[in-house]
Amino acid sequence: LTLHDYKLICPAYLMLRNGKICNLCGGKHFWHAVAERCQDASFSKSALLAFEAYWHKWFKSYNNIDIFISPSRFLAKLVSQNRDDVKKVVIIPNGIELANFDPSYKDHAYILFLGRLTSQKGVETLLKAYESMNMDGTQKLNLKIVGDGPLLDILKRKYNNIEFMGKKVGDELKEIIGNSSFVVVPSKGYENCSMSVLESMAMGKPVIASNIGGLPEQVEDWKTGFLFEMGNVEDLAHKMKLLAQDRELRVKMGMAGRKKVEKEYSFDVHGQKLLALYEKLMAGEYS
Repeated sequence: LTLHDYKLICPAYLMLRNGKICNLCGGKHFWHAVAERCQDASFSKSALLAFEAYWHKWFKSYNNIDIFISPSRFLAKLVSQNRDDVKKVVIIPNGIELANFDPSYKDHAYILFLGRLTSQKGVETLLKAYESMNMDGTQKLNLKIVGDGPLLDILKRKYNNIEFMGKKVGDELKEIIGNSSFVVVPSKGYENCSMSVLESMAMGKPVIASNIGGLPEQVEDWKTGFLFEMGNVEDLAHKMKLLAQDRELRVKMGMAGRKKVEKEYSFDVHGQKLLALYEKLMAGEYS
């Protein structure tokens, strides 16, 4: 059973409460989902979600599953905490088709965010950090926001000096990533194995990311980019300034990121790990 999110075994699968990370359920206290109205702020929906989680726990639904596949060490630890029905978790990160991503080390002098414009993606942390950057006479990089979501109109009115590009896909998105200086992933909610990070690294771009969830497994601090304390505007502004002022560092980190993707996240590596796991399953090694 492949785990890409938390829905299967945690009722409060978004892991957010009042806009902040929450792990009250802890893998067994699912009644918190009802008390906190975790599903769409609805008592009935939350109660149904919690009942489903308790039902699976009581009837040991997951005991019949030989293996859980998790794309990150973070998620593997999260879903197995305090549970006796999730015993075997194998970590196989997401894969990416490298042939579709030609790394680009050219630089059109802009910082890039790509993703849904929601509170858990932390985009306003980035916007505040960008506004606070003091470049000491150095030319300031522009900031481009790619994506849509419920905060789009609010943020466009509040930050009218920022370029909001809307949703982009396919070759157009790859070109935007390829021309960027670096990419920022300022999430305030748990990320698992972010495809935005993988795509950015595959394009040869350094990534600055929140030091939470599965992001530290993808971004190597001071090697393929920087990690910063979640929600810390000053820390993010400092890390952005370091990259903004040093083009050689951006290229060096971008190259290291591309190598990391080739080594750990290519479809070839992903497929080899899956096939090896299936062979072990068929041989009865996990029964």
